[in-house]
Amino acid sequence: MLTQNQTQRPLEPFVFCTTSRTIFNLPVWISLERGFFREEGLDVSVKVADNLDHEIQLVTSGEVQVGLSAPDAIIAAKGDAAATTIIAGNAERLPHFIMANARIKTFADLRGATFGVAGAHDGTTSLLGEIAKAGGFPVSELKLTVTGGAPNRVPLLREGKIDAAMQPFPHYYMSEADGLTNLGPLSNLVPYYLFSAYVVNKRWARENRGKLVAFLRALTRGNDAMFADADAAAAVVAREMQAPIELARRAVDDALRMQILSRDLSVSRTSLETVFKTMQDSGRVSKDAQFTWSAHVDDSYLADSRKTA
Repeated sequence: MLTQNQTQRPLEPFVFCTTSRTIFNLPVWISLERGFFREEGLDVSVKVADNLDHEIQLVTSGEVQVGLSAPDAIIAAKGDAAATTIIAGNAERLPHFIMANARIKTFADLRGATFGVAGAHDGTTSLLGEIAKAGGFPVSELKLTVTGGAPNRVPLLREGKIDAAMQPFPHYYMSEADGLTNLGPLSNLVPYYLFSAYVVNKRWARENRGKLVAFLRALTRGNDAMFADADAAAAVVAREMQAPIELARRAVDDALRMQILSRDLSVSRTSLETVFKTMQDSGRVSKDAQFTWSAHVDDSYLADSRKTA
């Protein structure tokens, strides 16, 4: 409940950015619904970017204050985009399942398959080598088709225009219902991988430390509420993603059961190091480069948000 001082305090405008309306935005959605941001003096709005590059551009320019982004984009950032950093964790394990045409029954059957991917250099695209390895063939024997996000791949799989794709929940449920083969979670091949994290412009963060700490304090409450009440969390997912409540609840259950989302918004070092190594293996980062935590993460804002006022 808002105190008298809080209700009288003018709210500061604050824009959160994401690339799609997926379950990974759930802590933000809950914080909005329950008024946690407003209690911290923030008037938070949500902007959906066209794609990952657009989101990084918005964060870099200061048009948005915090983005939910792919860590590989931060690691690979150059020029102005290199002014961004990770401030908190989100999905520290991969949420994807490997869905394939019904004729494909094993990883070996993927040899020569057309694989739909979000982007030519998307983080999960770099993991195709692990899938090929599981099938016993070189990754060069997979044919790639850039499709954009997971929703786009559902009809393409259904219509046979692509043979396989890595689909997160709840989209893989739809492909299962279409009779496609589920070759299992990608996390069976890559147990730890930082799929998404909260990012900011370094300069803006330094100049607006109090505002950012307040955002993270409210976000932590939303994250805690997600873990505390799966039914309530599923209701938010169903509304925000316009999904049937039973699929929304299944998605929440999957996220919690598979330990996809960070329990306390901390950044998993193991998961981030896996991203870095994967990028080295794919040539996006020099083989000679050394992983340095401070080069990619500033968790001092999250630490401050945990201090007792």
